[in-house]
Amino acid sequence: MTDGETDIRAVSARAMLLAAELEAARRRKGLTTRELAQVMGMSPAMVNRIMNGRRAPEPMEIGGLCALTAIAAKRRPHLYRLARECALTEWTIHRVGEARDPDGVIEALWALASEIRTFSPATTRPRWPGGSATWTHYVPEGVADQDTVERFAVPDHVHVIAAPPFRHGVQVLRFPHSAPVAVLELDYTTLVLEKDNAQPYLRAFDDALSPSRTRPA
Repeated sequence: MTDGETDIRAVSARAMLLAAELEAARRRKGLTTRELAQVMGMSPAMVNRIMNGRRAPEPMEIGGLCALTAIAAKRRPHLYRLARECALTEWTIHRVGEARDPDGVIEALWALASEIRTFSPATTRPRWPGGSATWTHYVPEGVADQDTVERFAVPDHVHVIAAPPFRHGVQVLRFPHSAPVAVLELDYTTLVLEKDNAQPYLRAFDDALSPSRTRPA
């Protein structure tokens, strides 16, 4: 990786999500980065760093950006929390009633990913990824037959893993300008891991998906 590539990487998944939401709101409002910077009393370069996730904004900066881009008041606490916890490398999302993803974190990660690998220990279909990512779904040998594959109705191949590396649902997401994350689908919580915490899952996926250990379904 070159220094230039390193410079544009978001500092964390939280910073990436915060930046994406602020940037989408800026575009909806029709404001330029320079216009935001002028009103905020910041340099355009500083605003750019916030808008691509290279810098977590201070609380007052988030408040100003939310007001200028007309982000709904009920959504703002989530953005404040993203900035406050920007340095953390794991994230527990608790189920709230029937909502497994109450703040839309996983949905937003799916939408930003460029490549997604999913694994389910049974024949249950993975949550639909959305977005335009290249993605592949894997299931253990013995639970997937042709009828199962047809029921998935996914746009690319379902693969069978001869030696599954996980006992629960796992997703590995890669992004153009941020480090990969691993998403663990547990019974009542979802765990998002990044950086060193994600590495064991990335390696386990790579090992399990070697040509000698997989076959097309």
